[in-house]
Amino acid sequence: MEDMFWKTDEIADDCSASSMRNRIKDYFYDIWRSDISVTSVDYDMMDVETDDSDLVMKTIYTVTLLKRINGPSFASAAVLQDGPGAMVTIDMPF
Repeated sequence: MEDMFWKTDEIADDCSASSMRNRIKDYFYDIWRSDISVTSVDYDMMDVETDDSDLVMKTIYTVTLLKRINGPSFASAAVLQDGPGAMVTIDMPF
């Protein structure tokens, strides 16, 4: 992590919260020695929550660090889309 950022392996753009957690959990453990929980909510083109996978236009993932810390756990996160998958780049808060 000497470059002050951390990058995942490819993540499917329709991955479950569990799959997202498995891709990003090492960052939080390496920095904060803590596990995380990840939840997701899918939205349709009208920005209404949906369970119908055919209607999903976006997914919002919420990452919760399971340890109390002083300050943010990361500075920013970017999703780098490449075809049907993506990678997440996380900038460290220091």
